[in-house]
Amino acid sequence: METSVKDIARLIELEKRKAELEFKKKVFGEENPEQEQELQGYLQELKKNAEETGVKVLVPNKDELDRLSERLGSFSPEELRSAVSTRSGEAYEVLAERGEIIKENFKNRLEIAKLSVVTSMLSDEEKGGIEKVVRSGSLKQPIKVSTLEKEAREKLARFMRRCGIECSAKEDEILPGNGGFLKEIRLEMPDRTVWVSEEAKEQLDEILSKIKDINSKIQLKNAERYVKNFTEEEEKAFEMLQSEYLELLKKKDELLQSFNEEEKLLVRS
Repeated sequence: METSVKDIARLIELEKRKAELEFKKKVFGEENPEQEQELQGYLQELKKNAEETGVKVLVPNKDELDRLSERLGSFSPEELRSAVSTRSGEAYEVLAERGEIIKENFKNRLEIAKLSVVTSMLSDEEKGGIEKVVRSGSLKQPIKVSTLEKEAREKLARFMRRCGIECSAKEDEILPGNGGFLKEIRLEMPDRTVWVSEEAKEQLDEILSKIKDINSKIQLKNAERYVKNFTEEEEKAFEMLQSEYLELLKKKDELLQSFNEEEKLLVRS
């Protein structure tokens, strides 16, 4: 039995969908039993695997989410419907504040999954300490993580930073604040979200721009080939475009190699 980063990210996606269905059912009376049943089946399988491999899904700022959820519980379904409809009032403010945290966590689900997987490798006491920090959204004092090797400790700190917790790894501890670590930036790509250094971001931006430009030219050339025969010179120019496109993809993969390796993290029972 094993649980991967992608398994946990998928679990986060399904939990969000389940919460959305429950909200619609409670507030608007919308029911979708077939979808609920199908969703529950997927969730049960993923949860079972996670439980058997000792992975608990961590939720950044869960303490604040719980506080806001408790406040939402004080409003009636009618008040919540009105809040959604008018986009105003106290209930709407609570919904919006809670929604921002949920939206950020969902956008960052892959990093939360990585953090959850690495945390599962700690001792029970250390797990509890990290979970408490993640729930609160900040680290106030050093926390021991001696169960992990140096490389894993650095990954743990890196994933915590990506989840909004300023920290760094030193010896067998995770320390609060900026410890001189390499700053990373979240970059939204057409098909995924990645975290890279400032230097790598500049290179990636340039490469992605070129890829987009060349891809458009290749599509245009492909369309032309449907309606006419290319000359030898035109074929060579087309082949050069394709070669340049493949070379840019290779450079992009090289820049993202370290990040891509993180997605291979998993734990086995």
